[in-house]
Amino acid sequence: MVRFANWGGAGDDGAVSRAYREVFEEFERRHPGVEVQVEGTPGSQDYVNKMLLGFVAKSAPDVMTVDASSAAVFLDNGLLRDLTALTTKDNEVKLDAYFPNVLNIGRRGDKLFTIPLDFTPMVVFVNKRLFREAGVPLPSPDWTVDDFRATAKALTKNGKYGFKFTTYMYTWVMWFWNFNSDVLSPDGRRAEGHFDAEGSIRALQMLADMVMVDRSAPALSQAAASGIDPFSGGQCAMEVSGHWSLTTYAEAKDLKLEDIAVLPMPRSPGGRSQTVMYEASVGITRDAKEPELAWELIKWMTSAEAQRKIQASRIAVCGRKDVAAEYATDDRERAFLQIVNSARPPWGASVRGYDFVETEGMKLMDGVLKNGLDLKKGARDAAKAIDKHFSKL
Repeated sequence: MVRFANWGGAGDDGAVSRAYREVFEEFERRHPGVEVQVEGTPGSQDYVNKMLLGFVAKSAPDVMTVDASSAAVFLDNGLLRDLTALTTKDNEVKLDAYFPNVLNIGRRGDKLFTIPLDFTPMVVFVNKRLFREAGVPLPSPDWTVDDFRATAKALTKNGKYGFKFTTYMYTWVMWFWNFNSDVLSPDGRRAEGHFDAEGSIRALQMLADMVMVDRSAPALSQAAASGIDPFSGGQCAMEVSGHWSLTTYAEAKDLKLEDIAVLPMPRSPGGRSQTVMYEASVGITRDAKEPELAWELIKWMTSAEAQRKIQASRIAVCGRKDVAAEYATDDRERAFLQIVNSARPPWGASVRGYDFVETEGMKLMDGVLKNGLDLKKGARDAAKAIDKHFSKL
């Protein structure tokens, strides 16, 4: 038996779960007598906590899925095995088959701890129908943050909004970068002077102003009271999200998939567009009881044959360039591939305890939009709290 851990509930019967079941069943057919025991945990943070407890209890699985948003917790604590020697001697594994910036999430120096499954850059989805109805032309992919705000304002008419905003930080962290700023210092150790820097404040102020001043994004209370997702429900013309949203759009009653286009994140004037990518990869745990079978399972899961089965669900972009190219059969998919080079890993891929930053970021924007919190003071207080938290790690 080889144990495989992933996030997700036991009762999940979505397209992705069905595809993975087929992949595991095929692995079992190719390895008579071997069973793949899948251990799912609903919720990414609950998954991280369960995995860490498993290492403490010496009951970790053989293979685990690693989310880029929390990769540092596992890679920097010695909880995964270095796969470099295995990839070097095994001709079945070609590392040049993967997007380099995606593969490098699993690297630490000259060591490689994970192999990518799939990923998504965060993009701007637009509803072309609402653009047509508002008489607003689609923006150029080379648009700026000023273009973005002006476009959202122009789209806001007849009870419809230009932009859907959510306070979850993973959906807006890249705005810092596109205002020539960042959440943390380059070494990832300090928030003061970065989270509360001028560019960061300008980014956050623009987002807040779109809700409270321009009224081009619905207030949080409005979105909650409606009971429907504003973008999928055809009430907002733009939203920032990842590839996974396409599966939701395909099932939405008030949205046609052919009306959805993909644009890169708006850039700063004179700068280049930057975005974040969220990635899932697999690695062999430090305490794996069946390391040889674990490697065989990883090779199979990341093979082109298995990935074609999984990526048929369209949940993400395949980490393999060849399979990703095969599925780039329309303008949306081709747009994702064009954006890959501008995508960088989330801070959680290299900074332990980064989940605290995301909590503080969400608290800040909730406070600004719901309670009238002064943004500059809130950002300063958040930066101090983050640095205090990091000092204790």
